[in-house]
Amino acid sequence: MFRRLTVLSRDRQLARRRLARDNLYDAGERTDIDTVLDMFIAKRLISLNENGVDIAHDALLGAWPRLRGWLDGDVADLVLFSQVADDAAGWAANGHDASFLYRNAQLTAATEGATRWRAASDRFPPLPPTAIEFLDTSKHRHRQRVAASRGVLAVIVVLLVVAGSAAVVLQQRTDALGRQLRANAAMLLTAQVPERNRSDPAMAALMAVAAYRSSPDPAVLTNLSDEYMRYRSTDRLHTADAGQLEDVHVSADGRVVAALGAQGRIALWRLDRQPVVPTYLGQGGLTYSALSPNGALIAGADKAGRIEVWRTDGTSVFRQEAGGPLALFQTGLRFDSAGRRLLAHLDRGGPRVWDIEQRRSVPVPPGLVRQFDQYGNNVWFGPRGESIIVATSGGLTLWHLSMGTPVLVSALEDQDSVWVGGDGLTAIICIDGVHTRWDLDPVRVRGRYPMRGARCVHGLEADPTGSIAITGEDSEVDRDSPGRNYPRTVITLRNLPGGLTSRTVVPTSGTLLKVKRLATLPDGTRMVVAVGAAVAIVDIPAVGFTRLNTAMIDTFSGPTIISGDGTRVVLSAHTGEPWLSFWDIGSDRELARSTDADRLLLGSLSKDRLLLALDAQWEHLVVRQMREASLTVTARLPLPVAPGIKRPTHELSRAFGGLCIDADESTPDMVNVVFGRLITRFDVRSGTQIGEPIRPWHTSQEFDRLARNNGLCAIRPGTDAMAIEVEKQFVETWDLKSGKRLGTLDPTDLGTLADIAFSPDGRLLAVLDTEGMLQIWDMARSTPIAAPQRVSEPGGILRIVAFPEPDRIIVKADTRNIVWDLARRDAIADLDTTAGAEVGKGATGSTLSPDGNTLHIIGDDLISHIPLDPHAWAARLCQVVGRDMTDAERQALPPGSPTGSICPQ
Repeated sequence: MFRRLTVLSRDRQLARRRLARDNLYDAGERTDIDTVLDMFIAKRLISLNENGVDIAHDALLGAWPRLRGWLDGDVADLVLFSQVADDAAGWAANGHDASFLYRNAQLTAATEGATRWRAASDRFPPLPPTAIEFLDTSKHRHRQRVAASRGVLAVIVVLLVVAGSAAVVLQQRTDALGRQLRANAAMLLTAQVPERNRSDPAMAALMAVAAYRSSPDPAVLTNLSDEYMRYRSTDRLHTADAGQLEDVHVSADGRVVAALGAQGRIALWRLDRQPVVPTYLGQGGLTYSALSPNGALIAGADKAGRIEVWRTDGTSVFRQEAGGPLALFQTGLRFDSAGRRLLAHLDRGGPRVWDIEQRRSVPVPPGLVRQFDQYGNNVWFGPRGESIIVATSGGLTLWHLSMGTPVLVSALEDQDSVWVGGDGLTAIICIDGVHTRWDLDPVRVRGRYPMRGARCVHGLEADPTGSIAITGEDSEVDRDSPGRNYPRTVITLRNLPGGLTSRTVVPTSGTLLKVKRLATLPDGTRMVVAVGAAVAIVDIPAVGFTRLNTAMIDTFSGPTIISGDGTRVVLSAHTGEPWLSFWDIGSDRELARSTDADRLLLGSLSKDRLLLALDAQWEHLVVRQMREASLTVTARLPLPVAPGIKRPTHELSRAFGGLCIDADESTPDMVNVVFGRLITRFDVRSGTQIGEPIRPWHTSQEFDRLARNNGLCAIRPGTDAMAIEVEKQFVETWDLKSGKRLGTLDPTDLGTLADIAFSPDGRLLAVLDTEGMLQIWDMARSTPIAAPQRVSEPGGILRIVAFPEPDRIIVKADTRNIVWDLARRDAIADLDTTAGAEVGKGATGSTLSPDGNTLHIIGDDLISHIPLDPHAWAARLCQVVGRDMTDAERQALPPGSPTGSICPQ
């Protein structure tokens, strides 16, 4: 029994072995075993519990001489005995797997050992039945191998194949498990990004990249594109360990940035020094902050009005009790232009002024104190720090500190629509969208700037020169939009004297832009924005204000026509004096502009710059070509109609079946016009009609079907076939040479059709309905290849922007441009411009670049270019953050996340 309860390890050391009680009975009679077992249990030499029977303590194996004597003997046989018993148990536990059986020398040694154990039954317990069966089976299999020695090689080959297959299956399962683990990590990281954006936007951006590196699933790609859209204009994101940033400042030259965090201390960055790392001022408790215009001094104050001033190296140079709490907004502290004087705006008691260098108080005129008659006043230093400028309900007033006399600069309607520069020499007042720029030494109006679309923003801000002002803030993503977790704002910057405009996307925390400041760079403007616990640095080059031709600021009331290759666009205005504007999409340049006396109904734009349109009388196809920066009429081609058909007026055009013009990009001189029950071909270069018109529709029933349509048509690439939408529900294909109908597609699972488009090879036709459902048809079989897919919510204007690949399509749904993966039946990017502010009042058109890598969104005022490569999105985020994840940050990521670099060089 004790031999059963011990095992001899391979280093020949005895050790306890736990067994179930039933496994002891084959060592002797059950009653005898129970008697002996109970005796030793009573003596506490053997322990018994629900887990089995074992010797009470390891010390007994060496300290109990009698036990040692029982167990001493043929140590080698004991080792072999234990090994056979264990191997037999493993064989049985694995379903009698033959691979566990003994063979050759191992079988010989075990067989000879079993013979010795049976001969010395007083020294060795009998082998368990399982071990006996194990040895018998091993001997039987050995005899089989000997008898079939000629087939051994074949058996081995079969076993190797089976083992290899098992290894392949195991590897496949391992790979599948790894993919699932990575997918889970990607989804978890994606879900964490929105909340992390509120506290640490830099880490949130890196998490979005890490999710993409883990598993580029559709939801992960959409998340990555949303993050890219936030930061596409940001140059760098600097994070501080100061809590949520409440206020931010930038020196006039843009080199020094200071930000006050919710933890009550100030973070300071020197952007002109590498590496850019924050330093911290204050021990907590600060609620107000200021930075001198020259970037040399920083001031902070707590709620009680205790003020301290530091140099940028952290040296404290001034401490003062203000005599009470400061005003409860971001104008509580101000420096003068040279940083010699400090202004504190008390919540009660008006302004206080100190000379920092001389460490003394500067008297404030009593009349100025009395003017602070209500909450909400705003104060600045005037020129050279010798005066104070006050904005109250009574107007904007300049008070000379030495003379104590006020000078009224202007009446005011809203105190928040006033800005005064850090040097005190310039002020801007906005009333009813008109920005008036004032010189304050001497006081005079320098210019008034009424501009279309400009308005008085809350908390007017300008650059130190007063030339560049923020005149618009538009939330680009609203609460119900797909990107609601990735808030961003489009800032409209106006060069007031030059009349030029630039729109820049900046990230925000929450739904509102909290605080932003402007600085002047040698070659542009720097904007600093507080984003959670970070500051975003956005540099707008001077040329960024020249992207907008001032003529484009007019409202586009007409359609936008984009060339088939996506390189040109024609914009039109039908209000006032009609005109046409021809633009190069890639360079944002206006190539030509002309008046539009014909008030053309734009139809198509060929790749070689020919504009095709219908005149207002619906009688001619007008061809215009760009010549010397003008769109010159080169042909007026009469449009034939079927006999007996009266030419429609503009008001009856829809009843007439509309107009469908499609230029074949393979033969750009040829254009097909569906009009007046006919399909007519023209050579627009020579200004001639090609052959006789084709009359596909002969009966009134056919014509009635055609009349009830939306004017959708598309040339099938590489063929003479055209797809035409009829009755807003069906798609007919016609051979343009023979005039024969090739077939009718009946997308019964779709509603009213909104657009159709062929794939580049012409094998597939995409059909989109007004409910946002998309279906792809195999043209060779005239059958859909899959059930409809919902790419957008119902409502709004929907159209197909591009069908560049069999598995990818881009759909425009109002202001959203959805990149859809047809194989995965999900969006991989939802490029939302909800406010349309980046490109003007609204995104009037979208097109794909010829290489398929860039989406051009065309708006009222400009063209925005967005890459569609996820690698570019990830690289941009890494560039903005300016660092990779640390080892500690990577170790904190969920299992399945990348273990190496998130932002590879």
